[in-house]
Amino acid sequence: EEIPELLEDDPTFVEFKPGETSTAPSNKVEIEKLENWWELKNQRLEQIVRQTEEHNEEARERVYDVLKKWNTMDKLTKAGAIPGEMFRIGDQLFEFRG
Repeated sequence: EEIPELLEDDPTFVEFKPGETSTAPSNKVEIEKLENWWELKNQRLEQIVRQTEEHNEEARERVYDVLKKWNTMDKLTKAGAIPGEMFRIGDQLFEFRG
């Protein structure tokens, strides 16, 4: 039997590099005010949100816990966010509680 050759150009090809670390701190969140919500960007945070069921309140509370631990809520307040406004992480919206 012939073994197929894996090519890096193949879109299904995924290269894993264990031990590779990012140069940016994992808890640094970019905050940007858009027209209808605040946009929060952070690779790790977006990963957490992707794993969070949108309609599971307990799971969504975990996101709020992470945001509090990373002082992101304080940073949103300092940036001008008002309780009741929405913020987005990835494709999910959350209500800013202040």
